[in-house]
Amino acid sequence: SYYECAPVSLLPNAFPKASFEQAVDVAPLFNRLVDRLSENADFLETTLIPVGEADPFTFQLLKLYQEIYIPDKSSIPPAQNWAKQADRLGLFRSDYMLHTDNAIKQVELNTIASSFGALSARVAALHRHLTTFTSANPAVTEFLTQNKRDVLKQENNDSSMETMVLDPTTDGVPENMALEKLAYALHFAAQHYQERFAPSQKPILLFVVQPGETNTVDQRLLEFQISQAHGWRIIRQSLTELAEHASVDPETGALMLRHSSSEPEEVAVVYYRAGYAPKDYFG
Repeated sequence: SYYECAPVSLLPNAFPKASFEQAVDVAPLFNRLVDRLSENADFLETTLIPVGEADPFTFQLLKLYQEIYIPDKSSIPPAQNWAKQADRLGLFRSDYMLHTDNAIKQVELNTIASSFGALSARVAALHRHLTTFTSANPAVTEFLTQNKRDVLKQENNDSSMETMVLDPTTDGVPENMALEKLAYALHFAAQHYQERFAPSQKPILLFVVQPGETNTVDQRLLEFQISQAHGWRIIRQSLTELAEHASVDPETGALMLRHSSSEPEEVAVVYYRAGYAPKDYFG
C-alpha cells in the first residue's frame, strides 16, 4: 500500500475578503434550504420522477424515500418505521469559484460524503505557517503581494492596485475550524441520541465507507478528533459489510452492529462517506 498526497499549493492564493464572508454568511441558508427540501415530498417527486425514468440509481433512491417518508406509498407499519423516526444531521460542503469582478458562483453543494473538511483545515494551518516562516523572504513576499494586487485589481478594475502592498494586520490565512466543528456536530448528534433513547451502554459511531477507500487520511483526521476531543468510539464499515454485520432491534428500532467477535453494539450516529454511487450498494 502507499499514500498519494492530495494536490495542494505551497502558498495561498489571494481571495477577496467580502466574497469569502459572503460565502460564510449564506452557508446556514443553504443548509436550511437543503433540509427543508428533504422534507418536501411533492417537490422531490415532481423533480426526480423524470430523472428516475432515465437513471436506475435515482429511481431506486426515490423508491426508498417513498417507502420511508410517504405514508400512502409505504408498506411499513408506522410504529415500525424506525428510519422515519430517526433524527437527521447534515454536514454539507458548498463549493464556489470567483466569477467576473470576483463575484462568487456556487459550483456544487455536497449533501452526502462531503470530504476535505479535515484536510482543508490542515492546509490552512500549513499556509499560515509557511507565510509566517517565509515572511522575510523577498521572493515569497513579492509573490503574495503581486497575487493580491492581481486579484483586487480584477475586483476593482483599478490600476492604483499596482501600488498595493501586504498589510500584516489584515492580510493572512483565515483560521479554518472545519475539523473541530464537524467533529462537534457528530458528537452533538450522538449526545442527542443518548438523551432521547437512553441506551443501557454507551453507543458507538459508525462511519460508512467505500471498500478500498482512497481518502482515508481526511476521514481518519475526523475520526481521531471525535475520539480525542469527545471520547466516542468509531467503527468503519462498507455497505457490503453492514449487510452482514448490522441488524435492527425489532422491539426498539435500534441499529445494532456486530464486528469482529464482539457482542452487538448500539449505533448512535451513522455518518455516510459512501452511498453516493451505485457501486457502493450490496446486491
